[in-house]
Amino acid sequence: MLVFSLIGLIVFILLRYKKIKIKIQDFTQGKKELSYLKTNHDKLKVKVKGLEDYIIDVKKEIKSISIISDTSKQRDQIKELYKDLHLNSSTILDKSKNHLELVNDLNIDFFNTLNEKHPELDDSEVIICYYLHIGFKNKEIAVFLNKSLRSIESKRFRIGKKLQLKENKINLLEYLKSFGLPTKKSV
Repeated sequence: MLVFSLIGLIVFILLRYKKIKIKIQDFTQGKKELSYLKTNHDKLKVKVKGLEDYIIDVKKEIKSISIISDTSKQRDQIKELYKDLHLNSSTILDKSKNHLELVNDLNIDFFNTLNEKHPELDDSEVIICYYLHIGFKNKEIAVFLNKSLRSIESKRFRIGKKLQLKENKINLLEYLKSFGLPTKKSV
């Protein structure tokens, strides 16, 4: 009777230990994600402040252009401002921040899953995978990333080779959807 009680107690302790261990792992994962979100929140605040400053500068520039009485000079100044806006549009927020990090701020699950499964993918390949996953077409990705359509198609081909999708007879879109994470159409 004492042996059965002792075995029962040991089984109970082991089961309880496993439950506690799982709770600790969940807590640790939640703590990491919270820390990540806090860090990114601070970065976003800095970016918003940078955007506000940039908008103020653009408003001042527009005001100075509107004062010019010579229409040809005014037109030249507007063209110059347009060029500056076009060149700076992709790096307005923070020149040190790459595109992947900006999008990653809001899509932790997708990037964690992809990075765990395929650490061999570089940042540009990961961002292309993300845009494909949420339903963007090659042409839309090219415009958004300011790349040529051909370069996006080449990247997709290289991603497929790295993930060995041809050997598994699956296409990239099907594979990305198999992650089980929300897409643009399901959100």
